Amino acid sequence: MQLNSDALLDRLRQTVVGIVREHGPDPTARQLAVFLTAHLDEGPHTVARVAARLGLQKAAVSRAIDRLMELKLARREADQRDRRLIHIAPTESGGAFLQYLGLLMASAVPPANDNRAQRLSEPQAGRSMLSVTAAQKPHR
Repeated sequence: MQLNSDALLDRLRQTVVGIVREHGPDPTARQLAVFLTAHLDEGPHTVARVAARLGLQKAAVSRAIDRLMELKLARREADQRDRRLIHIAPTESGGAFLQYLGLLMASAVPPANDNRAQRLSEPQAGRSMLSVTAAQKPHR
């Protein structure tokens, strides 16, 4: 089944809503990118390799890994041949969370009708992230 961009965005929204509704791990987008890269891409995964893959600074990836470790979604382990190298390794909890994400995405099926306002929850009805203009976005 070919999904258009609206359907993909809706599936992403439903997945993110599923994550935040749970009382489990709630990683940021950056942490989730590091997590998925470390779990889905061919390893081994060092901070430098993940940073290069994602186009991020090594320090940002290291902070994300720190948080993933707090959430018990990843761990650091020393390379067996070169103890100076540290690899990002999956944990049992991380594997379960990855499986949960897969189930959330698989169950986020676009509704039969394509009325976006009906798919949004009541607090969001009539609003779309894409309709937020640059003037409405908070400044960092």
